[in-house]
Amino acid sequence: MKKLITILFALTIIFASCTKSPEQKAQTCIKDYLKKHLNDVKSYEPVEFGKLDTFKTVFEKSVTYEFLNKDIEFQFKLADEAAEDFKYPSLYDSKTCINQQTECLKKIDSLQKIIKIKKSEFKPQEVFSMLHKFRAKNAMGGMILNEVTFIITKDFKETLELKDFNYN
Repeated sequence: MKKLITILFALTIIFASCTKSPEQKAQTCIKDYLKKHLNDVKSYEPVEFGKLDTFKTVFEKSVTYEFLNKDIEFQFKLADEAAEDFKYPSLYDSKTCINQQTECLKKIDSLQKIIKIKKSEFKPQEVFSMLHKFRAKNAMGGMILNEVTFIITKDFKETLELKDFNYN
């Protein structure tokens, strides 16, 4: 009986030591992501892994929202430029300026509708985030220090997005 208890205890310790902690799983996910996306994988040098945090995703912080919002800002800029051109009728055709502004405003309206639809379809999910500092060569071959916050799904299967801060 003592042998059976000892064997069961030993097996429990072995299995417990084989399972990775959530932090280790996140680090593995990050390294796998970097293997696929770095310019020179062999130059990768990990410097520091931050703590693993949990949070819920928010649409206004998503890549989709940021992309659409930047496009809206660009359209506003084009509309403003057309309005400026309108001030100089001898240089610019006023009808063309009005048409440009109208097109920009239509695009802005369309993009705002897309944002509204995407927001209604957006399903917040709990995810992990982990800050990672590392050195790696950029496309020009220069070694740079990077600080990246990785967003990782709860099942550690996918890196959703990342926020990058280069020190170069």
